[in-house]
Amino acid sequence: MNGLFAIPAKASDWPEIKTLLRKLKLDQKDTDVNQFYVIKVDGKIVGAGRLVYHDSRNVELCSIGVYRTERNQGFGKAIVETLIYHSGNNSIWLVSEIPDYFEKLGFNATTKYPPSLQEKKDRCIKQLDCSSPKVMKYTKL
Repeated sequence: MNGLFAIPAKASDWPEIKTLLRKLKLDQKDTDVNQFYVIKVDGKIVGAGRLVYHDSRNVELCSIGVYRTERNQGFGKAIVETLIYHSGNNSIWLVSEIPDYFEKLGFNATTKYPPSLQEKKDRCIKQLDCSSPKVMKYTKL
């Protein structure tokens, strides 16, 4: 990891996390504060992401976002690296509309993935206004 890292969210962070999810139009299905890791600046959450376990072998990095005013400072990368670190020995997936960003972090677009990720991709299109989401799998760099 690059020295910057996300920390586990606390119950008191939940209102700020929900605001971030809503403002950035991120996936809010079945969210729980215990799934999240956050980045804080001056005590305020500026970015977050969560781990969603699909089964005993597959985990999704989900709801990853950083407020626009806080981007390009390494916060997104720190969130992704923290989530990867805490994902165990599982296959690591994500669904994203910005595949170029995640390719730099070791993810590759794929057409072979668990059915639950197809459901997520469909929900992204129907509920989150995604136009062309890609399912991606992490390959250690």
